[in-house]
Amino acid sequence: MNGQTLSLRRRVYNRGMRALVWLCAGLTCALLVFLIGYIFCRGIPGLTWELLSGQTSYIKNTIGILPNILNTLYIILVAMVIVLPLGVGAAIYLTEYAENRRLVSLIEFAAETLTGIPSIIFGLVGMLFFVQKMNLQAGVLAGGLTLVVMILPTILRTTQESLKTVPQSYREGALG
Repeated sequence: MNGQTLSLRRRVYNRGMRALVWLCAGLTCALLVFLIGYIFCRGIPGLTWELLSGQTSYIKNTIGILPNILNTLYIILVAMVIVLPLGVGAAIYLTEYAENRRLVSLIEFAAETLTGIPSIIFGLVGMLFFVQKMNLQAGVLAGGLTLVVMILPTILRTTQESLKTVPQSYREGALG
């Protein structure tokens, strides 16, 4: 349906709604640019090499975020070392080799459901299970395992969807 077949009232309404959508998108983008600019303008003067490379100590009266950055990288490394082989392997098995379709659909449903759970819930359950029940200390291993549980459904589903897009002729060619 093109613009000539619509009534004048409908065309005015469409243009008004389109303008309203563009206005809202522009305001949202302007707000985002303002917030990022405000954070940078207020934060850059306080950013020093001592802050980035130091360690917080109340005794020496110093502040620093290097241990926090390193612990974040360690947690990500632990999670990736565990979740990539597990998630990709499970997706390959479910897509290529699994015979029981009911089990596959149950696992896919569980993965879709787990993807929608907020991360704070994963954090609380990870603290309860890994730290309190398994007696791990609140550290890199417990955080990494919690992150594994949190991102495993996403890795599993995206890998599965990627494998489903591979044409059958490529699969047969790979067998040769």
